[in-house]
Amino acid sequence: MGVFLAFGILAIGCLAVAGNEIADEINQQIGPADDADYDVTRPTCRMGEVSGMDATGTIRNTSDERRAFQVEIHFTDAAGRTLSQDATSTGPIDVGESVSWRVSSFADLPSGGARCAISEVRYSTFDEPAN
Repeated sequence: MGVFLAFGILAIGCLAVAGNEIADEINQQIGPADDADYDVTRPTCRMGEVSGMDATGTIRNTSDERRAFQVEIHFTDAAGRTLSQDATSTGPIDVGESVSWRVSSFADLPSGGARCAISEVRYSTFDEPAN
């Protein structure tokens, strides 16, 4: 009986370690990006071509491997109230290379204007840009 209990505890321990390793690997693929792995410009915000607002910028891959990123933008009114939160993904970016990105919000713009800021940069698994 003690042997079965020991094997059961060992099996549970192995599953826990494997689960943590899988979670770490998923975060490296689609989780929040490490600040050391990219340089991103502050977004330029302007009226959209059709409606709403566009945020544009560039992102450079400073990691040691080819990576794709997702840039999430938080659009707010002049008082800081959320209008929308939208994102775009880059295709894979070679080490040291930069690409342009654009995020569009189709939220109604208030009369007092709107602002945008990067709320998060994540790793992405997309092979092609979403733009």
